[in-house]
Amino acid sequence: MATDCGCPELDPKDWDLKRHDWQERAFYVTKHRHVFHIPLGIERAIAAGMDAVKKKGYRLAEPFLMLDAETGLLSAKMMLALGEVPSGDPEVEVIRNATLYSKYFRGEFKDLGQAARQLVEYVRSQQQTTKQLYSWYATCPRCWETKGKETVLFAQV
Repeated sequence: MATDCGCPELDPKDWDLKRHDWQERAFYVTKHRHVFHIPLGIERAIAAGMDAVKKKGYRLAEPFLMLDAETGLLSAKMMLALGEVPSGDPEVEVIRNATLYSKYFRGEFKDLGQAARQLVEYVRSQQQTTKQLYSWYATCPRCWETKGKETVLFAQV
């Protein structure tokens, strides 16, 4: 179930310290700036990504899933989940046969670092090593007042 704006209704029990096995997930990827783990210009990146997905005739996955992954000190990639796996598009990244662990977080973005450390420690307790961290900012700015700032962190192992 989603809100009028498209934000999914999340149950923390489904996301807090849970394992997820992804057989095949396709994402349309764009880049944006990141400073001190805070995305800059993400609104423009989302709009550009959504326009590109629409122009290419791709369908977004439901629920709406947009992952953010840091790629450097000042850069990140925004990944829009697609409903199908298109072939031959260099702007599409496919994650295959992957195990991920998730951590649900509701609070201020400045406190996400602590949640990320908890997730990495949980992964370590499962005798796994984190290869990549992703953030799913599950609520839009319009919903922050009523729902709070919900984020799901994923650790790919």
